[in-house]
Amino acid sequence: MNEAVFSRSNRAALHQDVYQTLKSAILKGRLQSGTRLREAEIAAQIGTSRAPIREALRQLEHEGLVVNSPYKGTFVAVFTPRDSRELCSVRSLLEGRAVAEAMKRITPADLERLAKIMDEMSAVARKDIELWEFVEKDLAFHEEICRLSGNERLFRIWSTLASQTLLYLVMVTEAYLDREAVARTHVPAFEAIRAGDTGRAQAALQYAIESVGEDMARRLEQAHER
Repeated sequence: MNEAVFSRSNRAALHQDVYQTLKSAILKGRLQSGTRLREAEIAAQIGTSRAPIREALRQLEHEGLVVNSPYKGTFVAVFTPRDSRELCSVRSLLEGRAVAEAMKRITPADLERLAKIMDEMSAVARKDIELWEFVEKDLAFHEEICRLSGNERLFRIWSTLASQTLLYLVMVTEAYLDREAVARTHVPAFEAIRAGDTGRAQAALQYAIESVGEDMARRLEQAHER
């Protein structure tokens, strides 16, 4: 990582400042998967000591966005086909439970909010925006369902997985070549939620997540073979 990625801070950067700066650079693709993250280099670019850099990297490692390899260093995470399948299988379980709990308490206002998120996703799918921006819109639908569940622990676990999901979806860009098609994958789950059919909503949501995970895994396998 020789090219400057970070701008110097006008004040001593705190842990959360550095954490957010690093996380944003990773999720927006400014730091590619596999990039080595050198504490001294990052500290010099931001204009701070190495201590908050070290703390931020530990937090990012906990979230699965960076990996520390003994005697080698710290690197931006690289996702494997197995990672893709495992991540989506866990998300499938969480979101299947989340939608079941959400439907016990969902209100007309909640449905309107979900519909608005889908409309926004469809709208940005037709615009020339950065991939990470579209992926954030995609995940916003899933985040709202988990939030509506009212299960705080489930939501916290999902939020940690969301960062990893965003990173690997941005990494395998071919999955988003047809963004309008991606936006439409949310329709069956939303229609089932609106109809009050919990079983169908769970099945539709879990199918969408698991099929994407399998598709991403196959794309990663093909890329590795080339």
